Amino acid sequence: MYHCWKVLRDEPKWHAILEDLEKSNKCALDDGGDTMAQEDIREKERPMGRNEAKKQRSGKGKAKDDDDSLHEDMKKYMDIQAAASKRHEEFLETQ
Repeated sequence: MYHCWKVLRDEPKWHAILEDLEKSNKCALDDGGDTMAQEDIREKERPMGRNEAKKQRSGKGKAKDDDDSLHEDMKKYMDIQAAASKRHEEFLETQ
């Protein structure tokens, strides 16, 4: 294949193709928009990784905050249930 390249490298057809490739590379390198897009990507918060997800599923890690809110919700539910049962008992006593 090297011998073919040696024969064809000076042909005008290949010079035109190489010039087009060089022009497109220069435009892509000179464009400053790519660097801004990369900076925006770096600023965004990364998604949770595999190991962190495993820790949360197994009950380790940041799940303590969720446990506290769950405990508070359960306490509210139990209070509501107790009040409802008290009202029901009072209703039965009046009959």
